[in-house]
Amino acid sequence: MMRLIILLFVAIPTIIMGQEPIKHTYIVSFDIDPLSKMNSIFYNETLKQSHLQSIENQQNTALIKLNNNFNRLIETKFNYSQAINGFSVELTELEAQFMGSLSDVKAITKETFLHTTTDASASMVNADDIWNGADISPLIGSKGEDIIIGILDTGINLGHESYSDFPEDNYDFASHNPLGADTFIGWCDPNHPNYNVSYLCNNKIIGAWDFVDVFGNESDGPLDNNFHGSHMAGVASGNYITAPPGGFVFSFAGGVLNAPFISGIAPHSHVIMYDICDNTIGCPTSSILAAIDQAILDEVDVINLSLSGEDNPWAENSISLALLNASNMGIISSTAAGNATSQQPNTYALSLIHISEPTRRTPIS
Repeated sequence: MMRLIILLFVAIPTIIMGQEPIKHTYIVSFDIDPLSKMNSIFYNETLKQSHLQSIENQQNTALIKLNNNFNRLIETKFNYSQAINGFSVELTELEAQFMGSLSDVKAITKETFLHTTTDASASMVNADDIWNGADISPLIGSKGEDIIIGILDTGINLGHESYSDFPEDNYDFASHNPLGADTFIGWCDPNHPNYNVSYLCNNKIIGAWDFVDVFGNESDGPLDNNFHGSHMAGVASGNYITAPPGGFVFSFAGGVLNAPFISGIAPHSHVIMYDICDNTIGCPTSSILAAIDQAILDEVDVINLSLSGEDNPWAENSISLALLNASNMGIISSTAAGNATSQQPNTYALSLIHISEPTRRTPIS
């Protein structure tokens, strides 16, 4: 008997699940000038608030257009109004192309990551000649009195004796605190939503901020888990400390530093720390721009970045442009000059192409 075998082939559709489009963080800048380019109105509160409202309206309008076009809620990471007019936002390539097509957008670039670099000591740059006034007549000697240095780095060890407000030379940091004695800003301010009792500023370290915890790799606020930021703050502003008998002993390998004292370049200056780096991703440009924005609001006198340079420091929304705009407010920038690293072998310095004569800012009252 012949058996009829019928083979049934059932077509089972192969479903290729749509993968989530890859997103990158982009820095978007707009054509209305940031406040630092409008220093003539910086201390006119009415005109200042009006200009800030124009910046906010421009940014919000662009974001609404973006959300409506792609039918999803897209939120910014950071909004900038002082150093640049813009925001950082996570977008797909298609969304970035749409954003770049808007008429009031000056530039849109992918976020890049800088990396920490090293330093030079006070003795190597003859800082003691400035301290005692040698060869700088008719200027008098200075150790950085009444100056605020904004350190943009990995955070700071708030309890280190290099940042005590009761230094060995008995300098009175409290009476010179530009904010007022025992008054602090940022995450050290008890009124700040991120205040923590472990963030103990003093009349030398008068403020501390964090702009990198938002990336989710660390949650230590402005505290330093890398030591680079504490190191650089010490180079710039560390107190004068006489060496103990036997000299300073390194914390690693038991080495000894053959020096009669340690000191920062400007040991009587005040410090505000801006934590913009973590050990996983480095130093995102979105965080650096947010810190420069805040440093302008904090009216620092100097911004220090010991970081490797960008691949393109001439970009419309680059860090260099933000620093140039900060110089318009009378803020001096001190940056690493290139410093190629294994992560970024081909790098440029964070250069200021042109700095006009700064307009001196009104002291913080």
